Amino acid sequence: MSDSVLVIDGLTVYRETHLAVENVSFAVQPGTDTAIVGPNGAGKSTLIQAVLGILPRQSGDVFVLGQPLSAKGYLPTEVRQRIAYLPQNFLFDRRIPITAAELVELGWDRMEPQLPWQAGDRAVAPCERR
Repeated sequence: MSDSVLVIDGLTVYRETHLAVENVSFAVQPGTDTAIVGPNGAGKSTLIQAVLGILPRQSGDVFVLGQPLSAKGYLPTEVRQRIAYLPQNFLFDRRIPITAAELVELGWDRMEPQLPWQAGDRAVAPCERR
């Protein structure tokens, strides 16, 4: 299991006082396709947000690319940079003309949106328009 991409062991997450995810354990192996499916309200988004450290977990361990996710949601930068996350509900002014690829390229840094013009010394490649 040490070469797993993701390891979840005994993960429990509450949304305020509501138990949303209880004692979930699984591992994702490299080169596999994995889907999280279930009815609305089953805890799919909560699970993903807890795995990324966006929501706190009450118990359990999470390892991403062999690195532990701290209780405060910290992952080493080299691991965090290899993760992409697009929330289900993302408030964005739809009048701004932007392609889906450009939206994804906005990225996330420090658990908040990182806009291309805020990249500092990081080079941001422009997206090709078709």
